[in-house]
Amino acid sequence: MEKQEVPNFRPDHYTSLPFKLDEVQETIAENCFRATGDFKKALWTAFAVKHLGRLGLKDRVDLELKKAENYLHKARTGEWLSD
Repeated sequence: MEKQEVPNFRPDHYTSLPFKLDEVQETIAENCFRATGDFKKALWTAFAVKHLGRLGLKDRVDLELKKAENYLHKARTGEWLSD
């Protein structure tokens, strides 16, 4: 059977960065988990990093900042920001 290449499904707002955002997220999540032992805190922090990493590449900057702020607030307090 002939080996086929897997198509790249990564959107431009991730592939246009000079670094691999998923690797940065993973490192930050691992560090957070190691420091806190809290998986959810590490997850919410990694999601915030995702939004900060793609500033100006996908959604409006103010929207991405709001999303990152909300994830960091959730990581810090366990609650979502209220509008």
